[in-house]
Formats: sequence, C-alpha cells, structure tokens
Amino acid sequence: MLNIGLGESLGFPMPGYKFRVVDEDGNEVGAGQIGELLLKGPGVTKGYWGDTAATEAALTEDGWLRTGDLARKGAMGAVVFAGRQKDVIKHGGYSVYALEVERTLEDHPDVLEAAVLGLPDDRKGEVPVAAVRLQTGATFDEDALRAWADERLSDYKVPQRFVSVQELPRTGTNKVQRKELLSLFTSS
Repeated sequence: MLNIGLGESLGFPMPGYKFRVVDEDGNEVGAGQIGELLLKGPGVTKGYWGDTAATEAALTEDGWLRTGDLARKGAMGAVVFAGRQKDVIKHGGYSVYALEVERTLEDHPDVLEAAVLGLPDDRKGEVPVAAVRLQTGATFDEDALRAWADERLSDYKVPQRFVSVQELPRTGTNKVQRKELLSLFTSS
C-alpha cells in the first residue's frame, strides 16, 4: 500500500487475486463511490474451521471475503482505502465516514490528531462527535473547530460536540480505541 495523502492508501491486487467494492446489498459501486472491499484469491481464507456462523459472516455465498474495509476503485485497477466499516456513523439516514472528518479536522493548524465517533441519538441514530489532540501551545476553541469543519464538510458530517484530550487511547497495534472515548461525551 502507498500513502497518497488525505489519510488514504492505495494498493493493487497481487497476481491471482481480485477485488470488488460493493454497497450494502452486494452490488458493485460506481467509480469514486465508497463501498466494502471484497477479496478473492488463492491465499484468502475459505472459512473458519468448525464455525459455520463465522464463515457465513465473513464470506459471501460465492466465496468473496468481506474485509470490513471501506474502499473505492482507483485508476488503473487500484483500490483506495477509505476507512473501516465499523467506523461509519449513521446520522439521520446518512453515512459519515469517521476518517474523512478526522482528516478534515487534522488540517486545522491547531489540531495534531482527531478521533471521530458516533454518539447514540434517539432521533438521528448517531451524531458525530470528535476528540482532538492539540498542537503544543494551541488553545482549545470548540466554536472555531466547528466553524472550520462547517466550511469544509456537509452539515451532517460536522461534529456536534468536541473535547480536547492529552492522548487518544490506543490498542497494542497503535489503533485509536474509539469506544474508550465514548465516556467523554456521555459523562457530561
């Protein structure tokens, strides 16, 4: 995979491997549209030993592996990684890709790093919220961050609340643990 900017990575399938990018119904998406990445090839699992339910969840009926990765088809047979399916916020019938919002916030001169997650909401399903780590010496200004996002994103993608954190909780593989951040928004 090659990093091509804006938090996206670009890759090409190895010889003998194929990929598809599909919507929630399993239909191929059009050029530039985001969907789930499916893989097929000689090194892709054929299932889980002794676990029919896990196999059915991971593979389509015709043997494609559901990766859980969000991607779009790029030029010359490339795949462009766009995030993880579990990092999609369902806001009032719209899909908000956490990675897109994070990259927009990280373009702000005061923001070092951002983590966006969905806060449960009775009316809209989820609303986007953001935890941000600031650059050294920067002052947290929620209104300025909201205005920045509002100028660059569709209104349903703009985080409705922001918190400033010293560090983002991470796994052993350095991935942000978004669920750990949820309490920052539900405790206040």
